[in-house]
Amino acid sequence: MYRSRERNRRRIEIVVVAGVIGAALVCALPGILSNLVASRLPPRPTKSPTPVVTQPAPTQTPTPTQTPFPFPPDLLADPNSACFMYGKEYSTKGITCLDQAGWHFYDNPLIQGTEYIIRCPDGRIYLDGERSYQVQDGVHVELKRGQYGSVRSIACGPGEEIWAVVSGENQGIGNFDGVDWIVYPNDFLGKLYDIDDIALSPDGDVWVSAKDRIGLYDGSDWQVFQPSDRIDYHWETLKVDAHGNLWAPLGSEMWSYAGGQWVSFDTDVVSQAITFDAEQRVLMGTRRFDPATGAWDTPYEIDQLNLSEVNALQFDQRGRLWVASDYGIHVFDGADWTSYHMHTAAALQESHIEDLIVLGDGPDLPALESTILGSVTGTRGPWYGGMQVELCLDWVFLTVFFGESPCKSQPFHQVTTVDAAGDFEFMDVPRGRYYLAVQLTEDYWKMKSRVVVESGRNTDLGHVPDD
Repeated sequence: MYRSRERNRRRIEIVVVAGVIGAALVCALPGILSNLVASRLPPRPTKSPTPVVTQPAPTQTPTPTQTPFPFPPDLLADPNSACFMYGKEYSTKGITCLDQAGWHFYDNPLIQGTEYIIRCPDGRIYLDGERSYQVQDGVHVELKRGQYGSVRSIACGPGEEIWAVVSGENQGIGNFDGVDWIVYPNDFLGKLYDIDDIALSPDGDVWVSAKDRIGLYDGSDWQVFQPSDRIDYHWETLKVDAHGNLWAPLGSEMWSYAGGQWVSFDTDVVSQAITFDAEQRVLMGTRRFDPATGAWDTPYEIDQLNLSEVNALQFDQRGRLWVASDYGIHVFDGADWTSYHMHTAAALQESHIEDLIVLGDGPDLPALESTILGSVTGTRGPWYGGMQVELCLDWVFLTVFFGESPCKSQPFHQVTTVDAAGDFEFMDVPRGRYYLAVQLTEDYWKMKSRVVVESGRNTDLGHVPDD
């Protein structure tokens, strides 16, 4: 859960001269072809690894007195509302929500660091991010362990119980029963470092994802698994279905733990977004897996949305599928998709939606708002006449890019050409937040600053330097 695009910083950024790249590709070509062939093979089971069993000595710490803070009284007050989070790498730190009264944007300073919202089956609600809170009766109470310990990656247990990653003295996995914390320090967890997510099964088992391992606590002992023999990877999202089976994506593989056995399945999508439909089929990004048949398919024509990233998925109680993506919010009602972007929903503050939560039946979908298109102007200098400039939805992982266009695969991008005087102009640009990429040579680009386009206005960037 504590991802919020942490995966982007885990991706290796390599800038290599063209000759070295060519040589490396020649050497690696046999392995690449082998992997391509393997990825087309039917789902393959893997042998169950032998777990490493540890018995940690938990430490118990008292919970401090917690002070209520002012809280927007209508946030999540509607039992059929939906809220959307942007991720901590973006300038917008508030929350946008939709309820029966319409769209709302909340930028209360106390909730600006919220990255995820968790709703427990019994109705408890937690805000998870830079600071974590429990929402209760119109106020939110900060969760801390001891005087300095912070709490993140919250998972709900029965009653007042939660499990979470805790920092401060004795960092590790914490269990809070509503009164006291019991902490299982990292040193006792069989090298479960860089813990990312926590998930609880219906029978109370606790699953934990870490750098290259997955931990399981059955109420008395911890077991640590290394299901994959891949190197340089990090387990992130964990989900448990209604039958108690664990599901965990790893690159283009989906791993499952059921009946004491680990099994992996190959797919052609890379995504950390997982949810389950009413038949307990597994949705992973734009793909769906049926455990009963072992077959993958692409449901709901979700690929027609042309999204680069699917960040979160959830069904509401009406059966509608909600999708948070790198380009807005999308809702499938069983027949058609409705998509909301910054230029069709003024309360949205970013194109990139990192996470969402939908309560109950979810809100009715409002009509799309109409906005006047804007424009962007700037100058590069006459020596760049004929070169291109591109508006991108998202930052390309490398500061520099070699190729035809850094952003042509993104759901939205615009390209214009620098004129002989050195000026450039983008016309008919929807309201939004973009990144600028400038072409330095025929196949060499550089990513530049953020560009904000407002409805019906021109954004003048002035001179755009190379550095």
